[in-house]
Amino acid sequence: MSKVYEPIDIENSKADSRSLIMPHQQEAVDALTKYFEVDKDIPNRNGILVMPTGSGKTYTAVTWLLTQGVANGYRVVWLVHRQELVNQAYNEFVKQAPLLKGSGLKTLKVLPISGAHEHMSAACKSDVYVCSIASVANKYGYRFIERMIGAAGKRKLIIVVDEAHHAIAANYQKVIKRMTDLNNNRILLGLTATPKRMQEAEQAKLQSMFNINKNLANNIGIKGFIYEVTLKQLLNSGYLANPIHERVNTEIIGDVEFDIRPEDESYYQQFGELSERIKTQIAKSSSRNKAIVDQYLKNKDKYGKTLVFAVNQLHAETLCEQFNKSGI
Repeated sequence: MSKVYEPIDIENSKADSRSLIMPHQQEAVDALTKYFEVDKDIPNRNGILVMPTGSGKTYTAVTWLLTQGVANGYRVVWLVHRQELVNQAYNEFVKQAPLLKGSGLKTLKVLPISGAHEHMSAACKSDVYVCSIASVANKYGYRFIERMIGAAGKRKLIIVVDEAHHAIAANYQKVIKRMTDLNNNRILLGLTATPKRMQEAEQAKLQSMFNINKNLANNIGIKGFIYEVTLKQLLNSGYLANPIHERVNTEIIGDVEFDIRPEDESYYQQFGELSERIKTQIAKSSSRNKAIVDQYLKNKDKYGKTLVFAVNQLHAETLCEQFNKSGI
């Protein structure tokens, strides 16, 4: 039985601890407001926001979407390529609901759609949808798109593509075209930390889709993006910790340990990241996980409290088990 996602009572919602917005985040919000001109009906409003991991990209985007989008009558459809990312964005919208206090709205309805959440058949009359692209683009989900965006979305609609380099994929193109057919004045916002890790042909598609070349020609934004803050800028300003890189030899030969197929290589060339199939193999690699835990155990006093980044949720779980087995 699916969970019921009740509308959030805005006036009685409570802000979380991140009520302060960082200078680079405020600059990004201001740039988004200036770029998209939400009070006007303009076709072909496409653009990318570039913020590195750790800079609060999701937090920043949700802040703008609620205060400038939902508060002004826009319906928001947030698209992700992995089911795990649905929870992350959904929770951010819920946490930031108090931003709508004083907007005149009484409730905020946020609906997550994926194989682990609601189905597309339940998508109706919500203010914000956070969707796995697979759920929207498949034959079953696709037929509910018009009902999902509703009359409100046909007037005012913001489509967000998280990890925007995936937007060139056929399933994204299909969904975005359908929504654009329903609302030619829709806003298309891409979010990414890494806009340049693709093959040249794929990069050209991305630049065209998000008006990067057009913006460059007209001196709009930063390097054709709506806004960009770099990792170096955030390190220099002290907002992010300065990394110390240390190579650890796992003695694992990837071509032997993992079953790498031509489609995995093609995926990497297209998107600049590992396929979900390879990530699953990495997550289940006991020898690799043991190497990570051993590295921590050897340096426990030096490292102190430690944060470990995993490739996906499964990897976080298998690493946790390995740490626990080692008494951590």
